[in-house]
Amino acid sequence: MRDLLNVVSGTLAEASATKRPVSVVSIELDRLQALRSALGPSGPDEVCEQIALMLQRILRTGDYVERVSEGEVVVMLLGAGVKDARQVASRIGAAVRGHDFLPATSTRPSGSAPRVTISAGVAAAPDHGLDPELLVSTARRARGSVSERGGD
Repeated sequence: MRDLLNVVSGTLAEASATKRPVSVVSIELDRLQALRSALGPSGPDEVCEQIALMLQRILRTGDYVERVSEGEVVVMLLGAGVKDARQVASRIGAAVRGHDFLPATSTRPSGSAPRVTISAGVAAAPDHGLDPELLVSTARRARGSVSERGGD
């Protein structure tokens, strides 16, 4: 998480000088316990690793992805305001729903993976402030609200 905060801090300084927005998207796996039951104790971590790799292919050069905890990935989007970040979060959700997540150690046949969905929350600078910790915590709170309503 410290790496993420350092990257967001540096990006905020650069974006402030150029008057470009910066957004943070907090992404969490829905139904973490069910995934753990279906895929084994390391299943959610492996799914998050796969999502982080997927995001590196989906996102633009200059965007940043970090897996920060079990079931959670945070994305930083340079030059994206709230509206753009919400569109990116929606595209990420669609990509995750459409992907067959099976851990490398799984003995399940392809196509039998449990359905994986995410909850995502967005915060943007300057709209939600210029402090990196505040942006990340605001995105996490927004994600928590989505998760409490059932996710996805």
